[in-house]
Amino acid sequence: MKKQILHSLNSLLLISLLTSCTSGYKFKTPESIENKMARYKNKSDYLGSTPKFHVMNMNTESFKSNRSRTPASHLMNQAGTQIQNEPTSTSYKNTYFMLLLSQYETLTGLTGNSQQIIDVCPGFHSTIVELRNHIRHNETTTTNNIINLNFSLDTAAWNEEYLALFPELMLPLSFGENQPTLADIIKQNKVADFKQAESLVKQAIDTHSMKLYKELEYLCENGTSSNYYKFENLLSGIDQKKNFIPIKLHASILFKTTIFSNMILINSLLYQKDQRSIASYDSSNSNTSIVDQLDLGWIKTYLKEMNKRK
Repeated sequence: MKKQILHSLNSLLLISLLTSCTSGYKFKTPESIENKMARYKNKSDYLGSTPKFHVMNMNTESFKSNRSRTPASHLMNQAGTQIQNEPTSTSYKNTYFMLLLSQYETLTGLTGNSQQIIDVCPGFHSTIVELRNHIRHNETTTTNNIINLNFSLDTAAWNEEYLALFPELMLPLSFGENQPTLADIIKQNKVADFKQAESLVKQAIDTHSMKLYKELEYLCENGTSSNYYKFENLLSGIDQKKNFIPIKLHASILFKTTIFSNMILINSLLYQKDQRSIASYDSSNSNTSIVDQLDLGWIKTYLKEMNKRK
């Protein structure tokens, strides 16, 4: 009889415990990208937000792409081979990290200053090895290249269209807010000496490069960043929006992400006015991969048009 009573009490106690545990538990829906960004925002605010670049006037006919739509989920790796047929968090992160690292090394190479090397990065070790091998066998580095600055110091002509052609003028000199910009500082201080302006530009590029390095460090430690989630959100948005046509609105959406804003910045800095053929950064394998896979061929046209209008 005692055994039956004890058994009954134990059963009641177990039911009571299970009831109390489950009553306090709330089943959660999958976390949205917006919530992920908010969760990581406070931890990565020191990275600084993406510079606010202007978008030049776009002629729809000039930018029209004749290529058929390719799903954004078919991401490519640096060597140009398909990573996976279905989108995964890992493939997105590896693509973002590889592009960001490549852009960081290009920018630091342009200023000729010594760069901090990302070598120890457990989460992206294979990605770094792949990028190093690809550069070694297929591309020449930009180390110790000289930046060619072709803007005028006639600040009265610096309207939005002009500043869109020279995104380097919209870089801030600080790690915090995006204001004041380099253009603001040159105007306010009435900088008339081009060497002084050139020095300010290099300082702004160094500051921007350090932000990229800090984000790369953060990615190595945490695997994600708020800027990464903006990139992931962009990929999802383009994949869902089947008609991401070349208009200013869509270009401005692209340039709010680190990868594409760096793309137009580097394109501008690599432009050489005296070259017979207009060089553009779109030929870089790191750019071609993501641009082609997102069916954003008009970005290549945008980069070339930037240089033609200078």
